[in-house]
Amino acid sequence: MVDLIILILIPTLFITLIIRYRKQVRWLLTPLIWFKDIIDPQWWAEKIFYKLKLDRVANNPYRRWLETLPVKKKIAIELGVGIPVLILMDHYFLMPYFGLAILPWNWDWSGG
Repeated sequence: MVDLIILILIPTLFITLIIRYRKQVRWLLTPLIWFKDIIDPQWWAEKIFYKLKLDRVANNPYRRWLETLPVKKKIAIELGVGIPVLILMDHYFLMPYFGLAILPWNWDWSGG
């Protein structure tokens, strides 16, 4: 009988205290909430997204137009823009400044 009372009374009392003093409990748990946020990559992504005001970029007219296209046209446009950008970036930016190459025909295959 005593065990049953303890099993019911203690959790009920604990829940009642949490509900009654939720501001104080939240204040006590604030370091744990900060730690949870620090290790959560989604929190960092949202923070950077709103800090850099990227919501304006996500809602630009080109992107909205691209989303209305059929899949085949969308892929054709993305490849038609993406491949030349990769070639130009590889040739004029990565190779001279960093010695890196994205494209396989610019890789060093000598083995040493």
